[in-house]
Amino acid sequence: MDKSITLRSADNIRILSAAMVEKAASRSPGGAMGGADFINILYTEFLRFDPMIVHGLSETDFS
Repeated sequence: MDKSITLRSADNIRILSAAMVEKAASRSPGGAMGGADFINILYTEFLRFDPMIVHGLSETDFS
């Protein structure tokens, strides 16, 4: 992935996490903002999710 896209994505995560912390009237967005790079790389390069493929989940798993 292009480095500039990765940095912009992480910056967007930081902005959104700061907005969520502010809306929740929480005190410190430090944890969410500090983990933005980690979360971005985790979701873009390692985790693969296809909502059309569900393995072994049923309605009772969520009740």
